[in-house]
Amino acid sequence: MAPRDPAPVPPKVRRHDRVWLAAHWREALAFPLPAAEAPVVADWIAAGRPLVAARPVSTDPEDGIRLGLALPGRRRVGLVVEPGAIGAVAPPLTLDAAAALAPASWRGPLLDLAALLNAAGLGPRVFGSLAWHALACDGTEGRDTGYLTASSDVDLLLFPADAAACIAAGRLLEGFGTAHPAPRLDGEFVLPDGGAAAWREVLAGPERVLVKHLHSLALRPMAELFVTSGQEAA
Repeated sequence: MAPRDPAPVPPKVRRHDRVWLAAHWREALAFPLPAAEAPVVADWIAAGRPLVAARPVSTDPEDGIRLGLALPGRRRVGLVVEPGAIGAVAPPLTLDAAAALAPASWRGPLLDLAALLNAAGLGPRVFGSLAWHALACDGTEGRDTGYLTASSDVDLLLFPADAAACIAAGRLLEGFGTAHPAPRLDGEFVLPDGGAAAWREVLAGPERVLVKHLHSLALRPMAELFVTSGQEAA
């Protein structure tokens, strides 16, 4: 008998990653979806759109991958799948890509901000309502998806290499906020080990900061945020 091919190894998933599911995703659910939510999730996936990786909850199976789908009106749908149901994984959308699909009044300022943050080596990406809006646009500029309102924040993921880069990022973000009161900026610094901390909290300079990984939460001393063993954690 010929040896069987090894099962494919699912891609590594981190918080906020975009995750596309394979065709058999329904059979790989750890828990059934509520009847009212199942068609919404199925339509979103059938349109070729990704879900977003989220932190597991205590009732999730140990090897399950928790994913989220946000809907207009602050509705949230959560599901857990077996790792084998993951078809593809990609990082969150870049700020450039999301800004190009933002409302007209936001587009220019956000593209300018993206250029400044990229020039500073911060590699800006987005999550939250702007990211969901961009995904729902399906590449159609100016489409009203219902995800954004005048009071919506823009949630940024920034990737500083060290503490000095955090300070530089703070100056850029403060300058943007002064020039453009809307949209309000929020988000996280992604640290070298893959963990993330709220950038407003880091810039406030407390002794310890809450750092989030996909499978853990920990308070870490500010002085240790950029000390890493060289291994990224999930």
